[in-house]
Amino acid sequence: AGYLAYIVYNRIDNNGKVISDKNDRYRNEAVCKKIKNKYGLSYGKGKDKVKQHRLKGKNKTRYEIYSAVKDALSKSANWNDLEKLLKEKGISVSYKYRGQTREVQGISFTKDNTTFKGSEIDRSFSYSKINGRLEENAYGNKQEKDIAHIPNNTHKNQTYNQGTDVIGALIDGIDSLSTFQTHGDDPEEERFRHNMEYLQKKINRKNNKRPKLR
Repeated sequence: AGYLAYIVYNRIDNNGKVISDKNDRYRNEAVCKKIKNKYGLSYGKGKDKVKQHRLKGKNKTRYEIYSAVKDALSKSANWNDLEKLLKEKGISVSYKYRGQTREVQGISFTKDNTTFKGSEIDRSFSYSKINGRLEENAYGNKQEKDIAHIPNNTHKNQTYNQGTDVIGALIDGIDSLSTFQTHGDDPEEERFRHNMEYLQKKINRKNNKRPKLR
């Protein structure tokens, strides 16, 4: 059986002065480690390991929201998808805006008339982290669709065509530059121009021999 331990302490010392709570997080962590080691205890294994059927009241609702949001996030590419999937499970989403602007700075989830901030459910459920996850999902979906519509030989043709485009641009550039040349022919430039024209003709011959894609 598992046990949940709580530590209650008084922040007023024997002289009536308030004890500083600076760095409490780190001091509490150190104390918890000592208690765990002394009594052979272990840390919880995360929300996914919690036996939710034993929970009641707000704790039960919180874990139901956690499971629903986690599942919906794996299937959503935008906020509309997420809200729709959560609505099917009786969960509504509300946003907190900064002042009178439309800039979202917080998110809450409501189920059975009980509302929790995203961070109260899980640290990964803040607005910014959920939004980042949705953007990753949207990008991943787009990449998969793009790959699914690319024929097997398209990548090779793309690379080949890019090479010919670059060469063509170079030759066009040389043509335009030669129009403005007024100080006589440059042997090095003429040699380069000749080599590029030869290469372009070679590419054109290969293009004419390549079978056309259907």
